[in-house]
Amino acid sequence: MDKHILYTCLMLLPMAPLHAQDRPLGTLQEQAAIQQQWLEARLERVLPQLMRRYGVEMWLVICREYNEDPVFSSLIAPTSFAARRRTIYVFHDRGEGQ
Repeated sequence: MDKHILYTCLMLLPMAPLHAQDRPLGTLQEQAAIQQQWLEARLERVLPQLMRRYGVEMWLVICREYNEDPVFSSLIAPTSFAARRRTIYVFHDRGEGQ
């Protein structure tokens, strides 16, 4: 009889509720918001400086559906997963201070 109780307890043990895991990096939505802030900083600060340094006045990134340019994933919002139909990003440097 004791073996049956022991086996029953062992069988029910995995069914015990587990505590939620700690998320040291936040929820997925919080992570996406942080990644979006990084993206905005890169597009507003880093990209114009690089374009001026290397003399690029306009940069086109053209993607077809599910056939993205290699830099596509670094230029899109973290919640986007793929290009839709034809996606074209145009980056144009209007000059210093604009």
